Amino acid sequence: MVFFFYTYDKRAAWKNTGRTPENQLIIFALIGPFGAYAAMQMFWHKTRKLKFYLVPVFAILHIAILTWFLIDFMN
Repeated sequence: MVFFFYTYDKRAAWKNTGRTPENQLIIFALIGPFGAYAAMQMFWHKTRKLKFYLVPVFAILHIAILTWFLIDFMN
């Protein structure tokens, strides 16, 4: 779903039409960082903006939380 939002925003940028606010894209990335990162890399979208360097951090955070839950579940 997040991949779709980033793709939609990139297409809107190409067509010079209504864009998704950057803060909204960051919130989407917090929820689904893997889709956001995939769209960023595939379409070279928002890769130069400093605040979007948080997307890989969000992905690492998701992996850490998932790992913690799995370790806790296994014990």
